[in-house]
Formats: sequence, structure tokens, C-alpha cells
Amino acid sequence: MDYVIGMDIGTTSTKAVLYDLAGNVIDYTNYSYELYRDATGMAEQEPEEILEAVTASLKKVIAPINWQNDKLRTVSFSSANQSLIALDKNFQPLTRIITWGGYASCSSGGKDKKFGARTGFIRTYRDTYSSDVFIM
Repeated sequence: MDYVIGMDIGTTSTKAVLYDLAGNVIDYTNYSYELYRDATGMAEQEPEEILEAVTASLKKVIAPINWQNDKLRTVSFSSANQSLIALDKNFQPLTRIITWGGYASCSSGGKDKKFGARTGFIRTYRDTYSSDVFIM
């Protein structure tokens, strides 16, 4: 049998579905994680929590596959739109994931200055790309 997997890496959970090529759901999972918020409007995620959820979701939905006879044709990913994360030169996280829903994602009202003062990320981004950081 041939299969495809759809994965949605969302704001508060990762969902994964294993389908056969007829579109039947073979397996499904949903792993939740925290969206860190505070009174200032911050909305961030921990990168390690997201990675753990994606890994666990994938492991769960591939369990029914018989690798000797079956084929996994594709894995399709969808993720939270326009989130940001600063990485070091070794691609290790320097910040939490700044989501589309937090104050740091807005270029209006000077709210991003609070985030920029904390990390320097917004200023570096603007200086490098000559663009406002704008997220829906």
C-alpha cells in the first residue's frame, strides 16, 4: 500500500495524518504545546517543544506502515505563517519562536522596540534586509 502524510505545525499543537492514496485516514495524532504569553502581548513558542511534537507526531503516524511492502510517497508540512526565530552561526536557537500573534510581530506603535531592546533581533533584521518586520 502507498501512503502520504500531512503535518500541520500550528500555534498550539502539531497535527499529523497518515492517508492511503484513496484518501482514507489510516492514523492521526495531535501533540499540544504551550504558547507563552504575558501581559505585554508577547506570544512565543519554545523551539525544542515544537521539534519534539513534530518528531513524536511523525513517529506515531508512520507506525502502521509495513516498510517491507508499503511506500511512503510524500510528507507535506504546513506551519504557522510568518513566525521568526533568531539562530546562531551553528543554527541553534537564540530566541524563542516569535509567533504571528505577539507584540514583537508588529511594526506599528513602537511595540517592536521592546523586543528589539531585549534581543537586538528586530534592528539586525531591519538593518540587513531594509524592511519592516511585519507579521499578520
